[in-house]
Amino acid sequence: MRLLLALLVLLACTTCVSAKTCKKFEKKFVRKCLRKGYQPETLEGCETTDGEIKRRRIRKCGVLEKKLISEGCDVKSCAAEPELQLQTWCRHENSFLYSYAGDSFNTLVEAQKACLANSRCNGITQEPYNGDRYTQRVGPEVHDWSPTGETSWTVCNEAEPEPEPKPE
Repeated sequence: MRLLLALLVLLACTTCVSAKTCKKFEKKFVRKCLRKGYQPETLEGCETTDGEIKRRRIRKCGVLEKKLISEGCDVKSCAAEPELQLQTWCRHENSFLYSYAGDSFNTLVEAQKACLANSRCNGITQEPYNGDRYTQRVGPEVHDWSPTGETSWTVCNEAEPEPEPKPE
């Protein structure tokens, strides 16, 4: 039992060190490479500038890029943005999805982008009791009986028809 606990602690510490290392490498890579005009050899979708980069710096950036890849780091500046316009989102009034899948956001568009990039996320629920924040949810089942008046969105195959106007 003690051995198992020790292994779990060691694994947790390794993950923390790896995350710190990744953050350090990423910051350096963005500041000293991408912002100076370096065009990555392997990483795709990176935001770069039109800078003049010296040959020596190109070599160093290549080594740094390989370190990022070997460490399994996610470089946020190189993450391809999910195609929001290719997805149709269905709105479900007075509904919610179970379990949080990630961060919450101030806007629906931000939450949708994050959800599409998050493999655990199957929808968004807006929480009126939490400053109308949009939360990523695991779901995938939509529960249409929200006691707090939540609204949810899920990716759907076809566009949902516009609701008919209520007669006055």
